[in-house]
Amino acid sequence: MAVFTPLKREELKEIIEQYPVGEMVGFEDVEAGTEDTIYAVDTTRARRVYVRLYEERTPIEDIPLVLAFQNHLADQNLPVAKVLSSKEGDLTIEFKGRIVSLFSGMPGSYSDEPSSKECHAVGAAIARMHLASDGLMLVRENSLSLKVLDEMQQVCVDAVDDDMHSYLHAIMQEMKWLKDEHPFDLPRAMVHADLCYDNVLLENIQVSGVIDFGFSCEETFMYDLALALNSYGFDGIGNFRPNRFHSMISGYESVRLLKNDERRAFNYEMRRSAMRIVTTRLYDSIFPPAGKKKINRKPEGWLRRLELHQQHLELADYAG
Repeated sequence: MAVFTPLKREELKEIIEQYPVGEMVGFEDVEAGTEDTIYAVDTTRARRVYVRLYEERTPIEDIPLVLAFQNHLADQNLPVAKVLSSKEGDLTIEFKGRIVSLFSGMPGSYSDEPSSKECHAVGAAIARMHLASDGLMLVRENSLSLKVLDEMQQVCVDAVDDDMHSYLHAIMQEMKWLKDEHPFDLPRAMVHADLCYDNVLLENIQVSGVIDFGFSCEETFMYDLALALNSYGFDGIGNFRPNRFHSMISGYESVRLLKNDERRAFNYEMRRSAMRIVTTRLYDSIFPPAGKKKINRKPEGWLRRLELHQQHLELADYAG
């Protein structure tokens, strides 16, 4: 999440007035992330809520499906931010030509250095979301599929700085391997698809909130778990943290056991999910959204992840 579209106090007040949450008493922007504009707003009735203005990367036609999925999980008593309805009963409103939604506030804060116990709790929460979405008749294609990522890499070829050519070459070689492998027929449904540490709130060693469903799509459960493992199982510079890594898997399997096919596909999905992050970070560092600041998100730490995955071909190899 981030702020790409600055709003004045009166503009935010005008948005809040369209919802049954009382009057606005204060606000602040939310700087983390890169996708949409987010403001945290304090009100007289609902305390803290979050205003989201959708930027370019989320297609307008996909927004209702994403919000329906989020509310489905919230309605299952999972720790997911609830999408609030306007006074007219709508999950979105239009404000000056932009689509806007409002979310309930969630307690807790994210940690970029979580404990093993916290990783266990996150793994269990992911499994519960997977069980709640299994069989749900919602379909949205992955907007960052291998095909899309490959196209992004090709665009980067002529624009990348000299010092980044080696990174681009490495991920293009990895992309070739991913495309040459046969896809697995794995359990799948709508998933969050962006469970990095800054999208999961923690409080008292428990998951208190899952936020930012902008990338949610129909994908394999293993891919969704692999994205989280690639975030929580490594430190900020890409060093492997086996205790956190295996605690998350243990937490997941305390709720839902991995199938044999998922175990066989483990390495592939770890590499595919890492490819998603390393490619988008490289792309966004070269081509920031129009009118936005250049994003300094070099992919070195994620390349270290890829190198480790290339050496660990089975789940049992990740012993630390």
